[in-house]
Amino acid sequence: MVRERAAPSATVLQLGGTPIGTLRSAVGGSAVGTVATAAVGPGAPPRKHVGGVSYEDLQLELDLSLDRPVYDWVAAAWGGSAPRKSGTLVSLDFNGNPRSAREFQNALITEVTFPAFDASSKEPGFIQLVLSVERVNSVAPGAGKAGAGSVRGKSWLASNFKLEIDGLDASRVIRIDPIQFRQPVTGSGVGSFREATKEPTSVQFENLRITLAETGADSWRAWHEDFVVKGNTADKNERSGRLFVLGPSTKEELARIDFSNLGIIALRPKPSASGVSQLEAELYVERMALSVGGK
Repeated sequence: MVRERAAPSATVLQLGGTPIGTLRSAVGGSAVGTVATAAVGPGAPPRKHVGGVSYEDLQLELDLSLDRPVYDWVAAAWGGSAPRKSGTLVSLDFNGNPRSAREFQNALITEVTFPAFDASSKEPGFIQLVLSVERVNSVAPGAGKAGAGSVRGKSWLASNFKLEIDGLDASRVIRIDPIQFRQPVTGSGVGSFREATKEPTSVQFENLRITLAETGADSWRAWHEDFVVKGNTADKNERSGRLFVLGPSTKEELARIDFSNLGIIALRPKPSASGVSQLEAELYVERMALSVGGK
């Protein structure tokens, strides 16, 4: 799910008491009462009361300027280790002083979304994280600055990327739809005013959808013919790939996503307003790994 982008805010993320950097936005985490009902007799409406409490997911949006622990957390989630972290969200005033703060406990990353990469776009890119939390509390923000990392920023243009897939000509790739990771959880998180632990069920990487010019797509057609039409789907016919998130000069590597065990499942004609004939390739991916340059 690609979530609606919130307006920018000045919120510092702290993990384990250490400032990690400034988030673009942070929403959610509200306590929600769960209504329980009890029958009282024929023809009478049931009695209702609040029987428990749960906490809405936290939704964070960040760029590539934060310190290493947050990217290591994402990388570990992608690797299936499901680490939990506790931390604090500190809201700042215009002078960079703490205004309010909320602590979250035992957070688990359940969704990560990288935005669409599009060669024609001028929009900045931001990573979206969804955290399942056991509890969120308002706390005193403390005195002084929230951390030196709170004043930095490093977004990227959605057009600054390079895709490589072994054995394919990816030089004519025009667009990559949002890249999504999910880690569903079990458990309602609702107890008798005590939060139940939510446990992860699996690691899921959504299919990649890649738009490319039809001209020069012979290697893609050959793979699709062999893999799908002829059914040569053995592991040895899967591919590996890499997506590079590039800086303004397109020479600096800001981040890298490695794809393992890619398999093509569709190659479709795609309508284009520009009049250039295009194809959309849909690929499954078994594993992804994230590294952020300089972190």
